[in-house]
Amino acid sequence: MMWTALMTIMLSAPTSTNVAVVDMERIAREYNDLKSARFELDRLLRDWQRVRDSLQQELEKLRTRYRQERPAMSEAQRLRTERELEEKEQHLKSYVQRIWGKGGELERKTRELVQPFLDRVYETIQKYAAEGGYELVLDKKEAGVVYATRAVDLTDEVLQELNRTAVALPGAGIRPRLLVGLIREADVQVRQQGWGRKVQEYLRSGLAGTDRFDVLGLGETNRAFQQLNLLPENVRNEDVRRVAQQLNAAYYIYGEISMRGDKLSYVFRLVETQSGNEIASVTGQASTSSQLTVQNEIQNAANHLSSQYAEKVLGEGG
Repeated sequence: MMWTALMTIMLSAPTSTNVAVVDMERIAREYNDLKSARFELDRLLRDWQRVRDSLQQELEKLRTRYRQERPAMSEAQRLRTERELEEKEQHLKSYVQRIWGKGGELERKTRELVQPFLDRVYETIQKYAAEGGYELVLDKKEAGVVYATRAVDLTDEVLQELNRTAVALPGAGIRPRLLVGLIREADVQVRQQGWGRKVQEYLRSGLAGTDRFDVLGLGETNRAFQQLNLLPENVRNEDVRRVAQQLNAAYYIYGEISMRGDKLSYVFRLVETQSGNEIASVTGQASTSSQLTVQNEIQNAANHLSSQYAEKVLGEGG
């Protein structure tokens, strides 16, 4: 009975309306500015969650200590500890409200980072709908569209326009965080001459100069490696990935250098942190006759990595 009624509605529906479709799920996945904004929002959310978890742990530790030591406490100690517990509880509640409450930081940052790009999506869809003479545009997934010809699917055109056009909106300058890890020194000669740290510095400055990444500072980066007791002679790809995850970097550089005579050989890989997939790589050699020669060569390698990233991830010209 239901199917009969449905077919009757479909057959009797007016056929003069020009209808197009878009795949909003795919647009959210492939619109680069929106991806960057969402990544930044996710990074902020992880930071907020870490603070909340830390406050919660402090509160739980104090509660546990209070329960254990309460019988031996004086009245003054009990009152002081109870006051401290109340203050920590209030601090935690206030923090959660400030971040996740109505009108809080999460809501504000979502509006600031994501909404401009969502507006851009709808403006672009409206533009193509008007140009094509479409009276109605449906979301393929949400509307449950079973079939649509390529001629009425605007997804490719909308995505090309969104990713091609420079967007002068708040949040447009968001760049993915990049960590340049310790460079593995593969032999004694490079260790003795301390090339690992120098190459790491040259590589970082070269990548920062391309203006495609938010490159983490070496101070913050190398402190994280020190905390894990990692040095250039023993660092591995999985170690760099772990530090990148710890510092919320979307990408990281894993590199290795070695020497034969006066030639410094190198291989650098740009890796996506979440998946562990290699995005780009570059290999080469540099004469160590002067430090400036090595610096120029490494910074050229940084440019090659950045160009490969732009081509493969951002869809810029090859």
